[in-house]
Amino acid sequence: MFCKAKIYRKKPRCINGALIILALYVVLPPRVLLADSQSAQIHGQAVAMARSGDTATSLKILASLYHQYPDDTALRNDYAVIAAWNGDDQLTQELLATVDPASLPNNVIAVYAKSLRNLREWDRSLALYQQLIARQPAQLDGYLGEVLVLADAGRFSQAENALAAIPTQFTSDAQYTGSLQLTCGYVAERQGHFTAALACYNKGLRAEPDNRELRKRRVMTASALGAANFALQEAEKDPGLLTEEELARLQIDAAAMQIRWADLPRQDGTDNTAKLAVAAHRSINPGSAANIRQLQFDKIVALSTAQQMAEAVAEFELLQQTTPLEQIPYYVLGAAGRAYLYLEQSAPAIICYRIALQEMPSSAGPDERFNLRMGLFYALSDAQEFDEASALIESINAQEAAWIRPTNRLWLANDRYAVSQEAAAMSLAYREEYDAALEQLDQLIAIAPASVSLRLSRATVTRWRGWHRSSAADLDKVHKPSAQFSKNISSAHLAFDTQNFDQAEQLVQELNSAEPSAKAVIDLNRRWNIHQKPQLFVDASGGESDGNEVGSKSYAVDSRYYSAPISQNYRLMLHDNLRYSKFDDGPARDHRLGAGVEYRGNYWTLTTEVNKGLEDNDDAGASVSADWEATDHWLLATQGNYNSPYTPLQAVRNNIKANDLNLNVRYRSHEARSVDLRLGVMDLDDGNLREWIGSSYSQRLVNLPHHKIQGSVDVYFSRNSIDNAPYFNPSSDRELTLGLEHEWRIYHDYQRSLIQRAGIYGGVYDQNSYGSDSLWKFRLEHDWQLSDRLNISYGFEFSRRPYDGKQEDQESLFFAVGCRI
Repeated sequence: MFCKAKIYRKKPRCINGALIILALYVVLPPRVLLADSQSAQIHGQAVAMARSGDTATSLKILASLYHQYPDDTALRNDYAVIAAWNGDDQLTQELLATVDPASLPNNVIAVYAKSLRNLREWDRSLALYQQLIARQPAQLDGYLGEVLVLADAGRFSQAENALAAIPTQFTSDAQYTGSLQLTCGYVAERQGHFTAALACYNKGLRAEPDNRELRKRRVMTASALGAANFALQEAEKDPGLLTEEELARLQIDAAAMQIRWADLPRQDGTDNTAKLAVAAHRSINPGSAANIRQLQFDKIVALSTAQQMAEAVAEFELLQQTTPLEQIPYYVLGAAGRAYLYLEQSAPAIICYRIALQEMPSSAGPDERFNLRMGLFYALSDAQEFDEASALIESINAQEAAWIRPTNRLWLANDRYAVSQEAAAMSLAYREEYDAALEQLDQLIAIAPASVSLRLSRATVTRWRGWHRSSAADLDKVHKPSAQFSKNISSAHLAFDTQNFDQAEQLVQELNSAEPSAKAVIDLNRRWNIHQKPQLFVDASGGESDGNEVGSKSYAVDSRYYSAPISQNYRLMLHDNLRYSKFDDGPARDHRLGAGVEYRGNYWTLTTEVNKGLEDNDDAGASVSADWEATDHWLLATQGNYNSPYTPLQAVRNNIKANDLNLNVRYRSHEARSVDLRLGVMDLDDGNLREWIGSSYSQRLVNLPHHKIQGSVDVYFSRNSIDNAPYFNPSSDRELTLGLEHEWRIYHDYQRSLIQRAGIYGGVYDQNSYGSDSLWKFRLEHDWQLSDRLNISYGFEFSRRPYDGKQEDQESLFFAVGCRI
């Protein structure tokens, strides 16, 4: 027997009994089977095939029949309904668009209305459902269809009214509860009222506990409410409830929720939930293209939140190969921006943040926009784009009020306002406008004296200025346990700066135990690892002079090698010092090879050395030096030398040796102003006693982010106890020099930078018995920081100054390198 051609809304299962005829119809041209009885038989068989699930083959047969018999109403209706079953709503609409709905059977109207609803033809669909209600008021389907199409059209109040207006014959009958509550939940879901939707589904399940559609919608709604893990557990208890794609979507949502929880405090020893999300992503089989794309997005966010930044950037750059940045969600771009900043790549971070802000929807919360703008601010600051960064933070401050009012009766402090105000103060510090930064921080602390964050920022700025004791005093005022991590970071850097290496080591170990993947800890580890390496310094110079006092040709190379720290405070040192000058009566060489020990303690550096001369001066020598940071402003340095390496080379050539003692006292207001006093005495073994005193004052005159100008004044006096020595030895002399130095920060990218310094100096030199004359010097230097382990500088210098009343012109080149090996 054949199934009847009449079609219902749901596809019943029936067995096809004429496979041979259908096969012949598919294989042979339509014209072979034209008899009416045969066509009707094939029509019925095609419908049966569709009802059994093979809609694709059925549609091919019906399409051919309809081409031959376009006026067959039953054939057209069946063709339209089966097209809708196959998801081809457009074909259904085309087949029925010119038909008077009044002539259509009820079952066809129901299918047609659903297709129009899928095609967003709201008014036409609504009219058909209302016609269906008028035709069969005793059936619920038309009422539910009306509610659904109104909800899909966004006419939520009308949908709720239509739902409430469903006759009591249905609402009071328990057999309809499941369908009514399913529709109730759908209307609530469309409005984003997931709690109300969940209530509808739970009510329906109390009436029909085995209703799988209600159970499915409850699971999906629980996921939408944030209970993705619960939803996933419920779905896994009921195999087959969800499709593979829906189950993958739940797994993705559960992993996404773990990412959101990553910033919440967790018990000691528990894993970061973002790391759990990363692990979960690896086990998800996304299935559909939409899930694959969402999984890509969420994986980038998870990796960034878990601070697996290199992997996050790799995934993001892989995504860029197939997706323009403008089509990537803003929250993914924000996560990529954080990852790039962590990896010290400010340029791509800036791009990510800018596009994220452009593409962010208006529905995004104020915290999300604020966080993206702050991310852009830090990226611009890292890139040394200070003007733009300052303009941005000023804009952020202008948009944030100190207080927010979530309700008419409730006022709350705005955390975003506090963060932006602090960032504005720190933006001045990034530009090295430390006075203004501290003034602003002090004003904020006066308003909020208990603010831990402000106190830590102040400690950072004072440390950058070299005010180490002031920085320590600020840190001592931080007592909150929640701030201990940040306090330890600042304290560790301060311990390095003040050479308290035991404390630095202890703090580094504690921080690695607490948050080993935090960017601040990574940076601190890098500093510690560099501190543990041997160190090499080489200073070399060479030049020519048209006079004889400093030598017509000369060069000098001073090399110092320091071992890795021993017991943290000690380093062994090897020292090679070579000086050479060519004079009218022959060359002079002083080559020393020495070894010593350096002690670095809290605010102290003490160095001892013994050396042996290898050329013109082949005697042994010794040296002791000490440096002490007495306060944040006073610094003292002293050095004493036996068989001094500073003995004039002409004296060395004449087998004259000397011992000397030097003292330097410096008062340093801050990084931009200082004054020092230098005293010294040298006792040469030809009976000469040389004494000198000098003082200098330095002041920064221009302080811009990339350009700085330093002014200086230097005075010097000396006297010698004998005359007619075989080296330059004025009985007394005086010198006054004024200088201007321009510093241009040409390039800066984290540990890499290039600074050019150009200085011009001029003054007057007065020598007893020879009178006064002018002196000048021009110096140009390039200072390359190639990494945090390697620095190279080089340059040249031209100068003219008088010796015994005669001007001498000097030209020299210099080169220096400092590296950690």
